[in-house]
Amino acid sequence: MQCPSVDSLFLRANGNFVCWDDAGSDKVLLRYGASKDMSCIVFAGGSCEAIAKKLACSTLPFPEICPGCYCLSFSGSPCFSSRMLNVMQVEPSSRCTLRCKACATPLERERLQPPHDLSPSVFEKVLQDFTGNGIDIRTFDFSGHGEPMMNPDLWQIISLARKYYPGAFLTLITNAHGDFEEWHVFSGLDQIQFSIDGVDQESFEKYRVGGNFEKALRYMESFTRTARSSGSSVRIVWRYILFNHNDKADHLRKAFEMATAFGIHDLRFIFTHKGMWSTVLTSAAELRDFLIDLEVPPRSIHIDSFNSLRIRQRLSQFLKRSHIFYRTARKLWRKAKRNPSRSTIITSDYYQLYEPELAKALDLGYELLRCGREPDAQAMFLHVNKMVQSPVSGNATYDPAIIYRHLGRSYRRLKTALSDRSTGKAT
Repeated sequence: MQCPSVDSLFLRANGNFVCWDDAGSDKVLLRYGASKDMSCIVFAGGSCEAIAKKLACSTLPFPEICPGCYCLSFSGSPCFSSRMLNVMQVEPSSRCTLRCKACATPLERERLQPPHDLSPSVFEKVLQDFTGNGIDIRTFDFSGHGEPMMNPDLWQIISLARKYYPGAFLTLITNAHGDFEEWHVFSGLDQIQFSIDGVDQESFEKYRVGGNFEKALRYMESFTRTARSSGSSVRIVWRYILFNHNDKADHLRKAFEMATAFGIHDLRFIFTHKGMWSTVLTSAAELRDFLIDLEVPPRSIHIDSFNSLRIRQRLSQFLKRSHIFYRTARKLWRKAKRNPSRSTIITSDYYQLYEPELAKALDLGYELLRCGREPDAQAMFLHVNKMVQSPVSGNATYDPAIIYRHLGRSYRRLKTALSDRSTGKAT
């Protein structure tokens, strides 16, 4: 079993380190303190190692939270190192300009522990603690549960990460509702990702409630054209979540045409089970055929299937175990992706239910039950049910019974075994 919290950290805007997934974002792993060494979270005996040890024993670290976690993986083993972090996700702000339907509500944001904007002094203190103890951080992901540009000190925070970790990969995810300044391009970012799900106000605002499509598009276009004209190596990604209201032929064709005209490096279509997700385009094969029918050049289509993406993720996990291999792979990747002259490509990403992973959880639960570990088996069964049931509120066309049928024998076997155990029958 694997969990991002073994080798990655989520720094909230209030300075606390919390659990990685939305389900556990209120679970404080280490509370901020001006006199506290914040890097102790990755020391031997810290929270990261404690989580890794429980996962290695097929135990959910936080049974009250983990069953609802989308980040759990039942493939491989945890990769803990007291000297290396794969990713530090940094939340510059928990406030937001929009009210996206699958995100936190304004009331939920108000209830978060203040401050709601990350202070540069707090972030610098965290960086000093980690560098002072020789802990390498490979990637800084500036995102979180709010809009980073709501923090007026965002660009100073990014420059601090570059100052203390000059070799790290810095990426920012934004809804692009800020005011563009040319120096944003030269802030030290390696990659910027624009979350714009549509090609006009109508297709955009159905999910990005309260958003202004023209403003977002203007920021993305200005940033891209400035980066291209100056020869900047920052990689520019347009993140486009596929919904039922933005997945038509004219939408996708127009998105590719705009991305090509601006000089976007990567137009990334994202499959999801949040909100009114697309029921027309549900797989890599369907998306590829759809794009080819739209006469998108095949050389521009670099779409991963769910399986091939998982294979690359497993390769990434393997490379993480060797500092030399990882650094070499990162350099080669940067060289290929940062070529300023390369044309727009189309890629894909997946935030969906993955049935083989659910089946692995069920099979693991059955084995745990056979070993007499009924609470752990119950936790695996609960996890699968939560994952299958969670999309129901987002899409009226979703039928959990279909997923349960696909899980078939694995689901029935564990359900029956747990039922027999509760009634005193032999397993």
